[in-house]
Amino acid sequence: MVKLFVSGFPLDIDEMELVKSFMPFGQVSTVKIVRDKKTRVYRGYGFHGVSDQDSTVDMINNLYGSALGDRNLR
Repeated sequence: MVKLFVSGFPLDIDEMELVKSFMPFGQVSTVKIVRDKKTRVYRGYGFHGVSDQDSTVDMINNLYGSALGDRNLR
C-alpha cells in the first residue's frame, strides 16, 4: 500500500465523497482527513492509502490541479 498526501479539497467534503472522486483512477484502501484538534473542522488535507504504485501515479497525473468543489487538488 502507498500513502498519498492530498491537499486542497473542500472543507465540507466527507470521506465517501473524497473516495468517489479518486476511485476511477485506482483502489483507495484508506482515507484519513485531518481535522483541527480543538474545533474538529477539516483542515483541507489528508492521506489516501492506495493499493499500488501504478494507481498512485494515475491519481496524481489525473487529479493534480483539478477542481473539487471550490478548490484545486494538490
